[in-house]
Amino acid sequence: MTYEIILGISIGFIAWFVTGIDDFFIVLLYMKMRRGILNILAVSIGTTAAVFIMMAICGFADISVENLLSFSPSFKYGGLIPISLGLYGLIKNIILKDNPNSPTVSEKKKNYWGMGIAAGLTYLTNSLDDIIVNTGILQGPGFNQGSILWFCFFIGILLGSTTNCFIAYFVIRISDNIAERWSDNLTLKISTRVIPIVVNLCVIGIGIGILTNLFGTN
Repeated sequence: MTYEIILGISIGFIAWFVTGIDDFFIVLLYMKMRRGILNILAVSIGTTAAVFIMMAICGFADISVENLLSFSPSFKYGGLIPISLGLYGLIKNIILKDNPNSPTVSEKKKNYWGMGIAAGLTYLTNSLDDIIVNTGILQGPGFNQGSILWFCFFIGILLGSTTNCFIAYFVIRISDNIAERWSDNLTLKISTRVIPIVVNLCVIGIGIGILTNLFGTN
């Protein structure tokens, strides 16, 4: 039993990172789009909720890999979500940067949870490769529905997703600490103004990648 637990968790954890490099950048960029721990928390919760939906599709929906591939054209339209957010961010950074009106607490909360929902939906629309890989693994020997190996595989997937969010969080913390430490540096001051624009452009790029199936499966 111990062997099955370790094997299942290990396979799930590795499977996450085999298909999750693009998902890491999605989480990182969404966390970086808004300042504050609440945004990071909202993005993490939204992504985790989407991972649970992905696991439910893999574990309980009786769908073959061939049928999953037929859904590929529909998934790509989810790329419109990050494209819209990126364009909004660019307009806010460039055109509305001198707007003196600060958002209320209620508006901030709506913005945070909106980012969490957007991050979750973006992950789902970009998760076809994850679903195909995980479904293929679960169709292998020993992964009977409800078995220890089956259950531990999903624990490994969840651990991979959680690790993904923590790594993204620490990358942001490190970058913020560097910015604070070198706050008097002219080059860094300029870069802190440019970084939000670059982040929004990267989010738009993620959306274009999803629309063109760059990260998915043909």
